[in-house]
Amino acid sequence: MQDCNGNWGGTDLYDCAGVCGGAAIDDECGVCGGDNSSCADCAGVVNGDATEDQCGVCDANPDNDCTQDCAGNWGGDAITDDCGICGGDNASCADCAGVANGDATEDQCGVCDANPDNNCTQDCAGTWGGDAITDDCGVCGGDNSSCADCAGVANGNSYIDGCGVCNDNFYDDCAQDCTGTWGGDALEDQCGICNGDGLSCVADLSLINFNSAGSIEIWYYAPSPIAGFQFDITGLQLESAAGGLAQDNGFYVEVSNAGRVIGFSLSGGLIPAGSGLLTTLYFNQITAPITLIDTDAVLVYPGGSDQFIVNLESSINHGQPDCLGVYYGGAFLNACDVCVEEGTIIDEDGDGEDDCWLDADEIPDIFTLSQNYPNPFNPVSFIDYALPNSDYLTMNIIDIQGRILKNIFYEKYHSVGKYTQKINGTDLKSGIYFIQLISSNNILSKKIIVLK
Repeated sequence: MQDCNGNWGGTDLYDCAGVCGGAAIDDECGVCGGDNSSCADCAGVVNGDATEDQCGVCDANPDNDCTQDCAGNWGGDAITDDCGICGGDNASCADCAGVANGDATEDQCGVCDANPDNNCTQDCAGTWGGDAITDDCGVCGGDNSSCADCAGVANGNSYIDGCGVCNDNFYDDCAQDCTGTWGGDALEDQCGICNGDGLSCVADLSLINFNSAGSIEIWYYAPSPIAGFQFDITGLQLESAAGGLAQDNGFYVEVSNAGRVIGFSLSGGLIPAGSGLLTTLYFNQITAPITLIDTDAVLVYPGGSDQFIVNLESSINHGQPDCLGVYYGGAFLNACDVCVEEGTIIDEDGDGEDDCWLDADEIPDIFTLSQNYPNPFNPVSFIDYALPNSDYLTMNIIDIQGRILKNIFYEKYHSVGKYTQKINGTDLKSGIYFIQLISSNNILSKKIIVLK
């Protein structure tokens, strides 16, 4: 075979460069005539794994490759701080305590902490952390004096009264007396007079010289003249009035049967101040045990603008009427229980003696009530009683508790003597009762038994 030079049996071959008999060969990198550098790694190893990182370090370990810092510098040491600033020192987002992104804040007083509850506040003067406060009067930094009462109490109710006394009780206030003096003791009397004696408006009416035959005098006292009068007198049936200073001064005095007395003048006459006989009243009957002037008596000042305060000085007790109902009468119940006029004699047997007069030995010595008979009883019993003096008696049936169950007679006139009273127990149940006998100055009782 011919070689590349045409020599038969020759050994020349074309090298990798196409040169016949040339010496060029492919290196390990596949490069003809190469020196293996084209595929050598940074360490010079053909087809090696070592690489040179951005920092010029050649090795086959990718884990230690050089990296860029936050500033873009390969192998640099700049880092992003907690505030997100490259190469920062955390100051840009640090709180007042130097903590990045911390919660602490500095209040208006320069105190740094993370507790909002203790933050400094403004006082009423606007000073942060100041101690000025609004007092009870609403004054900033005040001492409560601007609205204090006289007792020093802010907004208190105490005040100085007319006597210069500080108190908070209206009822303790000093008052003006009737002279206008604060704390004075001058009083207006019942007549409206300051520091008066209370007598300048007080008049008196009195009953004087009563005559049971039909007249009674009305006397008066008045500190000033009287322009008119009116009063009611009890216990008398009046007929007329006459005499006295009322008549002397031209007054008309009118009376009614019911006891009203009215005195007036049509000419403006006045009954003079002082005392004396006002008028004399005439009556035809005594109608009640007591005669007095009623409390609504009126004596009028001149001009009729006001009236006196009237004191009523006296009354007349007529006692009890006789058995005919006549006061100061002489009628009486004789021993026959008949009401007769004084001096009346009943002599039916013609012996010249009063048939209804008790003998001396029949006049009781004491007021007595005997035991009833029979006792027990049903339904009728009798009881005897006697009295040494004429009197008005009341007889009752009472229970053991003292309650009146039945009135047998009431205020019945009895002359001196002995009496028997029938008792009817029809309307009483079986039981124990008492007969009660009442005189003007004594009460007697006896136990009775009703047995049905």
